[in-house]
Amino acid sequence: MSRLVCVAPNPSIDRLYELERLRAGAIHRPTLSVAVPGGKGLNAARAAHTLGADVVAVTILRGHAGHWIEEQLERLGVRSRVVWASGETRTCISIRDPETDGLTEIYDRGDPLATSDWTAMERLVDEELGPGAELLTISGGIPPGVDDDAFGRICRAARRSGVRVLVDAYGPGLVGALRERPWLVKVNAAEASELIGRPVQGESDASQAAVEIRRLGADVAVVTMGRAGGVASMPEHELRLPPPPMIGPYGVGSGDAFLGGLAAGILSGESMPNALVLASATATAAAQSPGPGNLDADLARRLSATSR
Repeated sequence: MSRLVCVAPNPSIDRLYELERLRAGAIHRPTLSVAVPGGKGLNAARAAHTLGADVVAVTILRGHAGHWIEEQLERLGVRSRVVWASGETRTCISIRDPETDGLTEIYDRGDPLATSDWTAMERLVDEELGPGAELLTISGGIPPGVDDDAFGRICRAARRSGVRVLVDAYGPGLVGALRERPWLVKVNAAEASELIGRPVQGESDASQAAVEIRRLGADVAVVTMGRAGGVASMPEHELRLPPPPMIGPYGVGSGDAFLGGLAAGILSGESMPNALVLASATATAAAQSPGPGNLDADLARRLSATSR
């Protein structure tokens, strides 16, 4: 069976708190509290696994929080390869206030990482790029303390092994990956704006940004725009991703679920248009469930089937 390798360079415990109302300076007692083994890479891995993909997550964990993440991945059946580093794995917090239907997000950057720890993770990635590996995802940003070419080296290793790379990154990590001509780059409008140096505010802007991302090195470029859908630029043609058929209250991590759904669709033999439909449906399903990367697989498949 074809395998998906998900590189999770900067994992976290992702916590969602839902409040009756968020008030600055007040004590709050959540009406809902959810914690998941998260960060963009692990969110994508869990989404792909939920859809039935054969997944291995390669990551760096630290301390008590890291052991909790490892235990949760094992409980979910997501195989992991782990480098253990000193310190403590970060926690990222999202706070939902139903009164405003908005999310307040607090993302810890994480402690600096030793070069030797990153090198050890690259070795694990190399080991997983053996027989059976078909796709590799790289998600998020480069951890503090790691050089800007870190994602580029992983892309080079995957290319040598004949494994296609899907990149959902930002900042120096995205720039470094693009220099190595990855198969696919998926970014949201804000990340596309940062990369190309001008605002991406609508479908026309997203289309132009996707074409430019392909010029920078990607074979396929996907620019998502949340509730407005998105666009995908490929060598043969361009596809428009329609707005989601339903809006969910838990949008954090939907982009990660999109990447996981896309990879799962490709691994199952779907055409690129159909895999993109499944990716959009997976993101929509994830927005209905509390906890980044959590989703109802049956809902994702139903939404996908009705959109084809």
